[in-house]
Amino acid sequence: MEELIEVIQGLKQPGCIDYIQLGSAIVSVIASIISVLVAIGVPKTIAENQNKIALFEKRYELFQFYRKCQSFLYAIKRDKTIEEIRNSCSTIFEIDCKNTNIKGILTLLSKFENASYQIHFLFPKIKEEDARKLYLALYYFILQIVKSEVYDIKDVEDNKKDFILKMESFKSNYEDVIITQLKLGDINAN
Repeated sequence: MEELIEVIQGLKQPGCIDYIQLGSAIVSVIASIISVLVAIGVPKTIAENQNKIALFEKRYELFQFYRKCQSFLYAIKRDKTIEEIRNSCSTIFEIDCKNTNIKGILTLLSKFENASYQIHFLFPKIKEEDARKLYLALYYFILQIVKSEVYDIKDVEDNKKDFILKMESFKSNYEDVIITQLKLGDINAN
């Protein structure tokens, strides 16, 4: 025991390196570096996760709109009369086709237009031009069936066929893209 005390006291001699002090200094520096890295990394990870969640929410809004368009496609293929199509439109898009004025319809359709502009940003594999074509087909068809009781049945049928064609094309080209990129784990896989 006395020898140990002498060795420890001998370390205090001038010219001797204090290994204990050196070791504790190195451990302190390493602990400080780790603390700084953790302090930087945790908020960065939280911010990245919040961005992923925000992106998912925006994508999910567009996914819901896409599903409404898809439901409308199936409904108008089934529906035979303008009244049946109007009822489907009212149910799916939550538009009161009988009592809503044109200004109200145009306001609602502008939300659809905004969705068509956002889709390329949120789903980069979707061509903006294709989204725009789908929106315009939907726009003209809904406006045609809602705008008045006086309509040209040929125009309604032409707009119906155009929407069906654009929606089926969009569905076959982009449904897998939408479903895949909607998954939270695949957000980075643009």
